[in-house]
Amino acid sequence: MVERKFKRSVHAALYAIAAGVMISANAALAQPALAPFSFAAIGDTGYSKKSETEFDRMIAAMNKQPLAFVLHVGDFEADPRPYNRSPDRITMPCTDESFAGVLKQFQQSAHPLVFTPGDNDWTDCHLLKARQVDPLERLAKLREMFFPQGRSLGQRTLPVRHQS
Repeated sequence: MVERKFKRSVHAALYAIAAGVMISANAALAQPALAPFSFAAIGDTGYSKKSETEFDRMIAAMNKQPLAFVLHVGDFEADPRPYNRSPDRITMPCTDESFAGVLKQFQQSAHPLVFTPGDNDWTDCHLLKARQVDPLERLAKLREMFFPQGRSLGQRTLPVRHQS
């Protein structure tokens, strides 16, 4: 379990670094000389009802910083297994309602917010016992809700290109 969390943390960090490099390389092509910039890399948020409210405070704190963008490396909601054990402590994951709540939080970012889905956000949805969930349908819903064509999320957006 600890090894899996460590690997996930390493993967999240690598995604953040890769995304930062890609975004800065793209910006470097657009402008001959760039001034230094700062960005935030976050992930593994919303694992309990308490952490959902803490995420609002984190967004508010980031909004006070001069960031170029925010990168969320996935897992914006809990794995379904903890929900199965303690449904009163965790918002039911993998539902349109939970996705809408997270999207509302993402849109509160004053900075462009780029999101990469994690396994909790769609792959692990088949583990939810409260209702039957198709992970591929959840991925389609994520793409529909969290990936506006050609733009990032957030109050100030950034042009983005999708592999699709």
